[in-house]
Amino acid sequence: GDTKAMVMTELRYLPLDLKVFRWTLGLGVRGFVDLVKVFRANETLHANIHPSVGGGVFAVWDRFLVMRLDAGYSAEGAAIYLAGEHPF
Repeated sequence: GDTKAMVMTELRYLPLDLKVFRWTLGLGVRGFVDLVKVFRANETLHANIHPSVGGGVFAVWDRFLVMRLDAGYSAEGAAIYLAGEHPF
């Protein structure tokens, strides 16, 4: 399609903050719901929306590095994701 619209929402819970020598390690869980629509110019926005849901665990190392392991599911199938990134 020519255009896409997305709504993404995520809920995070970070219950553990551990001291590892002089650094901090945070451990948490998260859940998410995404709604995506890819369409051509003549299509309506509200038809054929593709939802996906999932959740996972994540670790925050000293507020500098985020590592996460997520599982997601949609009508197209399921997948597992492993990613590392900056917190922003």
